[in-house]
Parts: sequence; structure tokens; C-alpha cells
Amino acid sequence: MDSRTGQSHTGFWELNPTGVRRIYLNQQHPMNLLPTWGGHSVGRWEDDMLIVDSTGFNDKSWLMSAMQPHTEEVHMTERIRNVAGGKFLENKVVMEDRHALTSAYTFNRYYKKLNEEFAPNVCNEDPETWKKYRDDALNRQLVRAKQVK
Repeated sequence: MDSRTGQSHTGFWELNPTGVRRIYLNQQHPMNLLPTWGGHSVGRWEDDMLIVDSTGFNDKSWLMSAMQPHTEEVHMTERIRNVAGGKFLENKVVMEDRHALTSAYTFNRYYKKLNEEFAPNVCNEDPETWKKYRDDALNRQLVRAKQVK
């Protein structure tokens, strides 16, 4: 349960653990994008698949964990859909960068749907708040570890 909004996060897919990603469904990319870490994403639905077009990234990140560089020209297209009866989210990604890659490459990622609440994000400098947050998170892990599957 989100203490700020009172809304449950059960059933949400967490694709970006570093922050919120906005996918605009009602607009195009702006003409003169300033490059950012997250770029700019627009999406549209085709039947049960979300097609996401992202551009406007800075050149400070890597394409994969092997640290392949890219330029600000990098372009990402994703095709996101539920698979296996909704148990997984499939994300087919195509990366293109005419200045850093000789050709586009594609990879797939699969995310398991969790039927549990997400831990709240804490943004507070008070040590007691952090201790409570840590203790609550550790207790949730302990309870989960004791469950027999």
C-alpha cells in the first residue's frame, strides 16, 4: 500500500527499478529533445501489445552490461505484452545507433509478475525513519523466507 496515495501496487510490473518511466500515449516526440538518462518514450497499442518508441538519450549510459557505448543517436523500440497466461511480461527490444553499431540488435527480456505489494520508496534523512524502513523490509523477507512453497 502506498502511504501517500492509499493505493495498492499489487499486480504492477516494475520495469525500471531506478525511477519512474513515463510512456506518453497521446503525443509524439518533441522536435528538439534535450538528451537525458531516460530519454523520451511514446507508445501506442496494437491489439494486446504496447509498442514503445524511445529516443533522446544522452551518451553516458551503456547499451548492455558489457559496457557497449552508444551515441545520442541511439533509438530503442520495444514490443511489450503478457505471455504465459499473464504470468510473464515479454519485452522485445530493438536497439539502433548508426554511429555506434554496424546494425541493429534485438534482445528479449522476461519479467515475472509478482502478486505482492512493492516496498515504499523512502526519501527522508531522519535516521529513525530509515531504521524503521530497513527493519520492516527485513521482516518481510524473513516472513517470506519461512513460507513453504
